[in-house]
Formats: sequence, structure tokens, C-alpha cells
Amino acid sequence: MDVDTEWREVFDALTTAEQECIRDSVEGDLLESVLERPVMSETETPEAWEVSMFSCLAPQTARAVLLALLVAEMEEDGVIRIDAEAEACLDEWAAGIDVVATMVALSVDDGEAAREVAMAFMRCSPDLVVSLMLEETGLTLEDLGEEKATCLREWAAGTDWATLATGSTDVDLRPGLLDCAPDLLPQDPGRWGWDDMTKQATPVEIGVAMPGKLGYEDSVLFALEAAEGELYDLDVTLEDAVLHVSDADGTLLTSHEYSSLAPRAPFIWHAPATGTYYVHVASRETGTYTLTITIPDIVDDHPNSATNATPVEIGAATQSELEYEGDIDYFTFEATEGEYYELDVTLGTLRFAMLGLYDTAILNPFAATWPIASYGYSGEANGSGLIWRAPTTGNYYVVIVSFDIHTGAYTLTITPS
Repeated sequence: MDVDTEWREVFDALTTAEQECIRDSVEGDLLESVLERPVMSETETPEAWEVSMFSCLAPQTARAVLLALLVAEMEEDGVIRIDAEAEACLDEWAAGIDVVATMVALSVDDGEAAREVAMAFMRCSPDLVVSLMLEETGLTLEDLGEEKATCLREWAAGTDWATLATGSTDVDLRPGLLDCAPDLLPQDPGRWGWDDMTKQATPVEIGVAMPGKLGYEDSVLFALEAAEGELYDLDVTLEDAVLHVSDADGTLLTSHEYSSLAPRAPFIWHAPATGTYYVHVASRETGTYTLTITIPDIVDDHPNSATNATPVEIGAATQSELEYEGDIDYFTFEATEGEYYELDVTLGTLRFAMLGLYDTAILNPFAATWPIASYGYSGEANGSGLIWRAPTTGNYYVVIVSFDIHTGAYTLTITPS
């Protein structure tokens, strides 16, 4: 289906029963008129005769026609080309909708129905999301380097758009743009680059409440002088907010989200090296707030990043502890191609742990990496482990986390199996 496809072409491909139903639902003179019209209507909402025609189609046919229509409109507008993978995703979404009910809702300009359609395209087409993100920058996907484009696609694909939208298609896309391409983040007035943003950053004093103010779709940047290996507790007086920590080059190091819908957990950050870091405050709220950064009374036994992960000796027990809520321990070991390894976590005072095994992709700050294997440990399954076969010789990374308020001691052991 494209911009030139007429309803007659669709009508002629229907079953006899579907055609007879349409003839009964749409009066003769009107039917002859609409069959000459393009399927891609110039009106923003479906007309009554369109709803009548869709109500005559078999559910599977109605879904196929509606989806083809939506895809054609998207591509005709020049927003994005829908590839085969996106089409398969959209097919899966369309299989679960009532087309006639959707058409009726769209015909009365129902915002919820429009949102569901928009969210389906955003979930299924990361390129669509990236294109929307780049609108204010004046750039296209082709203008980005492959690394940034891939990072943005992965961020878009892993985002829960239905939750973010909360009833509106006006989703704040800046966090993803900041994560993957901070130099492209638009600011008012005009478009500011990363260097311009850092020049405007407010220096943070440790232990001093730093005031700030957020307007609509606003964000604020603070500069923190951090020491290698030091822990920092970052807190902002906003119920719903996101804090990003980036290095001097604008590379995102970590993020933390505060939500009024979830228990408020502290944001403890481990500085990987001495230098200037930037704390970006963003929120859907507006108004004044304070950002406070303190040094907590905590000694972290293992690093919170893969770049300086603790080396683990095969066969040796490594004593460890998650010292605070949100603590993450990183370990690294060398594996030999074809060899089997058993990764065990023996719980001490820690009541639950999740082990994630990663390859060297975890070292890429732009990549949204997933574990190549994972295993959960609880008091009920203490002592059992993950059996894994190394696909290639090289370094691998073990990440230990827990959930909610779980902290405590554990022992990590990696042995040949």
C-alpha cells in the first residue's frame, strides 16, 4: 500500500461476504465515490464510512489493512522507513487490538487511542524514536556516526515508552540523547554543545545544598570535583527526577532515577578517577529544588565499574560485600575457549544476589549491553551455581547485584567444571 492505493484495490481483494457487507453498510452512490478515493485519507481522523468499511472486514484482514495504512502514512510523511523487523513487531501488536474499536476511538479524536498507536510505532521502530530525538538538532540518522546511532537505537529499543508517556505522546527524549550524544543535546537559547553546557555548569560544594530551578522541559548541569576511589551520595529534593553523571568528555557514566511510585533509594556513585564530573538534573516537575552531594561513611570493597573490576583467580574464593543499597560489584577473570566454568555465590549476610556474566562489550560506555548468562542466588538455593562454557579465550566480567534494600556479605568462587 502507498499514497496512490485506492479503496477499490482493497475492495476487489476482499471476500464476497466482506464486499456484500460493505455494500449494505455504505450506500451505493457514496460507495462508488469512496472506492475512488485513496486509502490514505487527507483527514486526521477516520470518517464514519471508513469505520463502517472496517467493521465489515474479517479481524485478520482489518488488522492487515489498518497496519498497512499506518505504515504507508508514516513512510509518506518522510519520518522513517519501516524495516522487516519493525513490521514483524507491529504485526504482533496489531494481533492484539480490536480494529473497529480503535477506528471508532480515532474517529472521535480519542487521545488514548492515538497514544497506543504512537507507542506501538515507538516500541517497534527505534529509528523513528531517534529521528524524533534529532528533530531539534537539525540532524538526521545519516549525520550521526555509527557508534552514536547504534547507542540511540539500543536506548530506544530498551525503553518502556508506554510508562514514560503516562497518557501522552509528549515523551521527554533528552535523557537518551544525553546518554549517547551529549554534544547534540538541545538547550535554550539555540542548540548548545557539550563544551558550552559545561561552561555554564554550577560548581558543587561537598555537603552544601546547591539550589536550582527547573522550568518546563528544563535541565540543569552541576560540576563536581571528585577524587579517585571516593564514594559520593547524590540527593535531589524532587520526587520524580533523573540524575546523570558524565565525565569531562560528556560520556555518561551512570544514572539514577527517583520516582514517587517506588521506595526512594540512595544514589551512591564511585568515582573512577580524579577529575571534574558533571551531574545533570532532569525532571518532569518544575520549580525550585536543592542538590546535595556528600561523602558517605562507607568503604566499598569492590569497584562499581567494569573498567577497574577486581581480578578473580580461578579456584580461589573472593570475599565480598554489597555495602549499600544500589551497590554493584564488578569482577573480571580470564577464560579459555571451550572450557567449562562454574560460577558460585555463597551467601553470608546477603539474602539474595543476582550474577550477570558479560563479555568485553560491557566496557563500551555507548552500548546497552545484556548479560551472556545470568543466575539468581537466594537462601533457598544457596550453593548451586551457573555452569558456563567459554566461547572464546579472553577476559569476562562478573557483575553482582541485589534488589531493594538487600545488603550484606557473600563469597564469589569461579572454578573449572
